[in-house]
Amino acid sequence: PFLSRSDIYRLAAAAAGSRKILFATDYPLIPYGRTLADARAGIGDATLQSDILGRNAARLLGVDTP
Repeated sequence: PFLSRSDIYRLAAAAAGSRKILFATDYPLIPYGRTLADARAGIGDATLQSDILGRNAARLLGVDTP
């Protein structure tokens, strides 16, 4: 929230593709819950949220997701 608005996630997904973005936080500078809420609000679309908030990391690490 100090450098960009919450819609940055959606804009980045439109520019690079939602499968190329990994979610991360600036914890403890900004609480995890606040960052996650901002990301969910900015992403909007459920499929994009699934990719950005976990599926991409799981794919990168070779972890199966339910």
